[in-house]
Amino acid sequence: MVDIALKALSPGTNDPTTAVTCINYLAAVLVQMASRRFPAPERALDGTVRLITRDADFATMLDEAFTEIRQSASSNARVLVRAVGALEFIAGVARSPKRREALRTQLERFRETLQRLPALPADRDPGIAACNRLQGLLEQPIAAAGQRRRSVT
Repeated sequence: MVDIALKALSPGTNDPTTAVTCINYLAAVLVQMASRRFPAPERALDGTVRLITRDADFATMLDEAFTEIRQSASSNARVLVRAVGALEFIAGVARSPKRREALRTQLERFRETLQRLPALPADRDPGIAACNRLQGLLEQPIAAAGQRRRSVT
């Protein structure tokens, strides 16, 4: 999905609708991941470690899903606003403090990108407002955060 979004954002293609659709799919996957336990990297049989895996954690998956899209969309307000909305959707189910911290990291990166956006305030302001909503959600107590869910669209 990330590769498709990046191709859609390339100057030769310039298809932000496809990039937004990819963000929606990524959000749907990450919502599922945000509410699941990840297996321990060490797998044991009869008390003896038999395998050590290099599983990605939630923060890594979040980073892989959004970093390159954010970088490629750094001048596209529509895509940036949708990505922040996707993070807000994911935050609605992320109850782990560590996962919420990963969302805060992404939030700050998107806020900084939006503040640098060479656009009119009318184009940039919805993104800043979305960042503020996400920040408010992440500041709520963890039990309350999962009570509010938004649609992916």
